Amino acid sequence: MIALTLALSLTGAYLVKHTWWDTEDVNAVKEAMDSKAGFEGTDEYDPLGDDHTDVPQKQPETKVIVEKGEPEPAQNPEFQIVRWTAEERVVMVRLAAPARIRLKLLQYPAWVVSVNGKVAPLHRTVSYDAVVVEVPSGESRIEARFTRTSDRTIGGCISLMGALATGMLLWTSKRREA
Repeated sequence: MIALTLALSLTGAYLVKHTWWDTEDVNAVKEAMDSKAGFEGTDEYDPLGDDHTDVPQKQPETKVIVEKGEPEPAQNPEFQIVRWTAEERVVMVRLAAPARIRLKLLQYPAWVVSVNGKVAPLHRTVSYDAVVVEVPSGESRIEARFTRTSDRTIGGCISLMGALATGMLLWTSKRREA
């Protein structure tokens, strides 16, 4: 048991000292998030069909999308960010006419977006996989929530079973020693 603990501790210490990450990465990501520029991301965490290099770095949280051939909105929309966290986005918008609104949010299966309390069908931007929803005229509440998907639930259950099995093995080995 002592040998296993020592081996795991030494392996952990080695991996921490010989990693591929740069110690300044944490500060750079924090600055990007604080300035609302956003983290540029990595290929491993990109939604399917997206390339993180296509995502504009300096963009507002919300924007009206105007398709080619469509007229510009007669009146500028009024946006109010109510809440903007890693797992929840709430935006109030006042529109003179129905419009398509782009959120500064990539389309992952775990994001559920509702407009005025009803789950909204999601569209995407042409150049990258940002969330676009159709919003009626007048005042609307757009809510995006990061939910638990079945793969995350299954992964959590597997991890819990592994931890329980490890605990049982340690408990039975201690009983045998006693």
